[in-house]
Amino acid sequence: MGLADFGGVVAEVCLEYLPDIHVGDYAIVHVGFAISRIDEDVALRTLAHFRELEILKADVAEQIPSVDGH
Repeated sequence: MGLADFGGVVAEVCLEYLPDIHVGDYAIVHVGFAISRIDEDVALRTLAHFRELEILKADVAEQIPSVDGH
């Protein structure tokens, strides 16, 4: 088990499927399970798309860095 930060919302997730994941890595989490590690650039671009589509709540979206680091 480990803690995952979803843009300021921290939750415990199961890391059983990713035994070699490290602090600072990005992962896809589904129903409490980290199921795939992803590249930071891909993660930030995906989060930016979520922000554009208003999938993320505004208060969470504000805490996620943009692709250009701002």
